[in-house]
Amino acid sequence: MANHALLRVFALLALLLGSGWLSGCKEGASGGEERIVSGGSGSQTGGAAGVVLLVDRDSPVASDANNGVPVAQGGQGPLRSIRAALALARPGDHIRIRASLTPYQEADPADAFGPGGIRMRQGGLAGSPIVIEGFPGERPVLDQQRSALDVGAPVAGFVLECVSHVTIRRLEIRNVNEAGVTTSLIGCASSDITLEDLHIHQVHAASQAAGIRLADTSNAIVRNNLIHDVVSHGIDALSVGQLTQQVDSVGNLIENNTIRNVEVGVHLRGEGAGETLRDTTIQYNRVSVADSAIRLSTQAASETRLLNTTIHANVLAASNVAVEVDMGGALVQSSGLGLSSNTYAALDVALKLAGISEVALFNSIFADIADAFLITLVPGGPVVNGFVLYDFNLYDRNNGAWSLNESPLTPGCPANPACATSFDDWRVAAVVSGEVDGDADLASRVGEPLFIDPAVADYRLQPGSPAHGIASHGGEVGAHGDGIEPGATPK
Repeated sequence: MANHALLRVFALLALLLGSGWLSGCKEGASGGEERIVSGGSGSQTGGAAGVVLLVDRDSPVASDANNGVPVAQGGQGPLRSIRAALALARPGDHIRIRASLTPYQEADPADAFGPGGIRMRQGGLAGSPIVIEGFPGERPVLDQQRSALDVGAPVAGFVLECVSHVTIRRLEIRNVNEAGVTTSLIGCASSDITLEDLHIHQVHAASQAAGIRLADTSNAIVRNNLIHDVVSHGIDALSVGQLTQQVDSVGNLIENNTIRNVEVGVHLRGEGAGETLRDTTIQYNRVSVADSAIRLSTQAASETRLLNTTIHANVLAASNVAVEVDMGGALVQSSGLGLSSNTYAALDVALKLAGISEVALFNSIFADIADAFLITLVPGGPVVNGFVLYDFNLYDRNNGAWSLNESPLTPGCPANPACATSFDDWRVAAVVSGEVDGDADLASRVGEPLFIDPAVADYRLQPGSPAHGIASHGGEVGAHGDGIEPGATPK
């Protein structure tokens, strides 16, 4: 590709994906500066204009009739339950939960807004979120003791019912139905939800279970969570709409999570009628043992679309498909997908795309791919596929499959005439197909990546790796090129 064309591509990417789309920064991540406020005759630290409410079920003076302020600070003493603290909480307050000898187990009944669980009906305000957190240095456990036998009467972990400006962190949530944390699925939208440093596992449902489920939610931050053993989704961000209006989901950030043993690691899906999921960033995550590590989808004949999605610096491994885009049956075009600096390893299929245009794939590593590096499917609706950039990648071998415009009647090679099985043939096929704007993989390389130890999923690069220096910016390709270790870091 000529230099001026490459500059045009990067200018387009900057416009599509916004300034700072590779930086991993997002303002307002922690929510609320802390200050000293009075509490009885003493003082305590709380959020902006708020107080700290202590939950300590093992304390001999704990009672849900208390005000949550410790006796030493002039209060009545800690609360016994999280639900009692939520009943008292106001914008800016921090609910701090002590670890207990036996796990917490408590729930409000199900209602029209969602399953049973610890229901939160009071949210915070901009600059004054309500924070629910484990006591510093501790990780309390919420164990709802539910199993697959209980899906008919589901009990989730936390149910955020039409609230915004909420932070939940430093907890373990296990043995739940439907979701560890979920927003409402009907009737309302949420925004500015931060979920971080959570350990969520053993989630059961008849269908559509999720470690974290965000419906009609904008400006959410989901980071540094460990999510595993979930029947369906690790992180599920969806648009369902409201009864009276369409609701767009905008500006969600999903980063530094470790997700394994799930059907889908991260799922962006449109289930409504005309909504847009826009400006979503999925970066620095580690997803393994999944059917699809990352899936973008919509219902057939839907007018919901995905715009400007960034998938950057993730390790996507030991799964059937790394990135699956299933928008081929949509009635409107989805566009703007940045696939940069990812490590695709030990997969059946790396990329499977339908109904997405203005895709840029670059600076990535493909290693131990069994069936296909890329499959593009013929869309079933009035939409198209298209790449604006496909280059600066490292492949561990020069034979594989790149299958373009694949239809159900001609699946894979050799049935599909637009299927290439060598690196050189792929470059030609990409130009002939018209799906790639310009040359494909012109600056890419073939060579063993020299991971430190792929047997234990250590995909960092040895000093002599050919992945060094071949990125578009002259640096290292793959998920570690930014110097940030993908996945969650326990705190």
